[in-house]
Parts: sequence; C-alpha cells; structure tokens
Amino acid sequence: MSKMNEKQVSKSFVENTSQVAETIGHFDSAVETKLFFGNKENPQDVTNFKGIYNMGTGLLTTVATKQYQIIQHNDVAQALVEALAGLNLQVKGLVKNYRDKICFDLYFDDSKYDLEDGEKGIKLGIRVVNSYDKSNSFRLEMFAYRLICKNGMAIGSAVNSVKQVVVHTGEKKPLSMIKSTTEIFIKNVINSSEKLQRLVNLSMEDSIEWNLAERIIEKLMPIQKHREEILARIEVGQQLTRWDLYNAITNYTTHDEALKPSVVSAMEVKSRKVLVDDFAKMEEELLVEVNQ
Repeated sequence: MSKMNEKQVSKSFVENTSQVAETIGHFDSAVETKLFFGNKENPQDVTNFKGIYNMGTGLLTTVATKQYQIIQHNDVAQALVEALAGLNLQVKGLVKNYRDKICFDLYFDDSKYDLEDGEKGIKLGIRVVNSYDKSNSFRLEMFAYRLICKNGMAIGSAVNSVKQVVVHTGEKKPLSMIKSTTEIFIKNVINSSEKLQRLVNLSMEDSIEWNLAERIIEKLMPIQKHREEILARIEVGQQLTRWDLYNAITNYTTHDEALKPSVVSAMEVKSRKVLVDDFAKMEEELLVEVNQ
C-alpha cells in the first residue's frame, strides 16, 4: 500500500485489513482554536464560535459553534480496524484522504458475503466517512463493489435505512464509542445482505423504456456534461432495466477522476433514487412538468 502523500490528496488501494491498519497515524489531526475580531491592540473574543484548525495543512478548516466536537480521523481509522479485527473480517478497497475529509470504501473479501448480479457478482461492504470541515458527519453506510465493471456503489439508506450518522455535537465521542458504533453497524450490514440481494434482483427485472430513462436522467442531472457521460454508458434504444440505469450512473461516479467529491456525493444520492423510486410516479411528475 502506498504511503499517504503529506501534500496532496491521496487515494490508496488496500489489499487486507492489516493495510487499513497501516493508515492509522497518517491522517491529519485537528484542534480547536479561539476566534477574535477587532484590531490587534484590542482583540475581542468571539464567544459563540470557535475555529477548527487542521494541524497537517496548517490552515483554519472551518468556523463552528461551541457545541461542535472534533472526531479525529485517526480515531475513526483505529475504531474501524479494531471493529474489523473483532469480527474477524478481511477487507479490500479504497482509502481516500482529502485532508479535511476521509473516506474508506471497503468490501468484505470472504465470498460468503457476495451477492449475485447475473455476472461476476457483487462484493458487500461498508463506507466510512469523517470530516473536520462540516461537509460530513462521522457516517457509516452500506457499500458494494460490482466486480464486472468495478463500480463502487454507495447504497446508503436504499436498503431499509442501513446507515449510521454520528453528529459532531454534544458530548465528546471517545474511541470506545466510535468502535462500538462501527462494530454494530458492520453486523447490521451483514444481516441486511439478503435485503440488498432482493433489491438487486427486483431492479434487474424492472424494465424501463429508453425515452423515459433519458427523461429521468435529464431531470436528475441538470448539468449537460453529466447527462451525456451517463447516457453514453447505455446502448441507445435498448430495453433497459432499473439496474442498467443505476449502473450507468455508478460507473461514471466511480471511474471519472475529474469529478469533485461533492459532485460524486450528490450524484450518489440521485443514483439511489433510480434504484428505489417508483418509475410510474417519476413519469407522472415529468408529465406534470411538461404540462405546466
């Protein structure tokens, strides 16, 4: 596994849980700092807010309320590794370090957790996110990795709300609490694998006409470049399924390196709408818009 680059955004593929453990200590730490206003001779303390300072970048990351509590990236990594070790789970996947934000997209290596997709299969896993800049809470989501196209799929709350969010407010979040939250969540993901398999099966059976698929993408993706990239991944005029449409979006978000993390996150939310929303209702909404 490659070392975390201290100056640049880093993306590293990990082959096992031991390599996830090697990331501990390589993430930036953050500290609270007081904020002042006025002139240098008579500075005034900002009483209701504080600064969050990234020790690695040497920059003020954000301004937060006094109730905001930092959850350290390295604590998240430590808790994740301990939870995986406690459950005797080996994982593979991608570790993304954006300095003020980190993201682990990991899938379980054991084939007993695999799902069927009519091709090479889907690996079940978890996504773990944390931030210092308030862009994300400490968040755990169901994640999956489709082997034939190497698409990462952030399932999020699409399967019976299999998602856990720990906000950065209130009491301080000790390592023990982060670990127990992570371990409970991983068990929940494993126990929900059958529900995800049923969702995949239904999406592969649920057909949609090309014209409607095109209009749905146009509605969900207001930026032309994104629409064109997604539609280019679908054969024009073919009989589509919900699964085809969903995978076209996830293929784009997984493999286009130029997409910003915020754009990827927004598109993942929209991809889940394709996976679970009722097509008839979506078509009805489109017709209403046309007639207005």
